[in-house]
Amino acid sequence: MQKIIIVRHGEYDKDDKTLTEDGKSSIASLARRIAKLTKGYETKIFYASSTRTQQTAEILAELLEAKCEKLEILECSTTHHRTRFVDLVRDTISDNSDIAIWVTHETQVATLPGLFGRFDRQLAIGFFDNYLVPGEAFVIDLHEKTMTRFNQFGEEVVVFPKIS
Repeated sequence: MQKIIIVRHGEYDKDDKTLTEDGKSSIASLARRIAKLTKGYETKIFYASSTRTQQTAEILAELLEAKCEKLEILECSTTHHRTRFVDLVRDTISDNSDIAIWVTHETQVATLPGLFGRFDRQLAIGFFDNYLVPGEAFVIDLHEKTMTRFNQFGEEVVVFPKIS
């Protein structure tokens, strides 16, 4: 595995839980940015079981020409399923694919990056500033040992290692 991209689903309607038009647009914009990283690489997209994560994954899959599939663990509460998250990180790191994209929710987006340090001390990312608004992503480069935030303003900000 070369890169793991953790995407927070797009903005959604609070009543029917589906992506808004702005949410769809922001995910399409994010997909175009991610496409620069995935071009020429085998990419797998996994999403949590909610409608908004599935819609987000489907937009990414169409624009990145990748397949997507539901992965129940991405829906789980981190408090009760921490061991399963550790297993997910370990299994993903050892996978032979080039890039994995996880589409999930706020809680998992904040927690998952901190687990990489269990397998590689140079990736001891910690739990600082691991918050994404809907439609943003973290790109964890397992070779370069960096984590970059693709924010809603079109910027790419290196968040690990911290640059002073």
